[in-house]
Amino acid sequence: MNDEQILNLAYGLRGVLPDLLADSDQRDDLRAAIAAAERGELSPSDLFRQLAQHPEARRWLQDQTVDANRTLSFSSAKAPFIPLAGGGSAIAAQEYVCPEPGCTHPSWFRQRIGQTPPECQIHHKRLILKA
Repeated sequence: MNDEQILNLAYGLRGVLPDLLADSDQRDDLRAAIAAAERGELSPSDLFRQLAQHPEARRWLQDQTVDANRTLSFSSAKAPFIPLAGGGSAIAAQEYVCPEPGCTHPSWFRQRIGQTPPECQIHHKRLILKA
């Protein structure tokens, strides 16, 4: 496990300390150790050793470490990103054309919801949604 992974796990652990440790002194000690690592005063490996001294924290760390190559990534400010199930697909843009048959004015495509279609520069009529 590299230093970045250790720090990410520590940031995630910081958010669940109240649920893991009943002793407020132990929670404060671990928060202080994480803060020291953030400031560069404590190496990530020393931080990991200190966190692992507490059985509850060690168990939580083991649960988060799925294997040596894959760990959950946390940010100190937000929850981890979890992608939605399934794949996304492109949405076709709405095409607008001149209402006059055979008009050579180029088609117009709506870029944003709420945009008003322009007028045909040849017939001066508002473009309509292509059927």
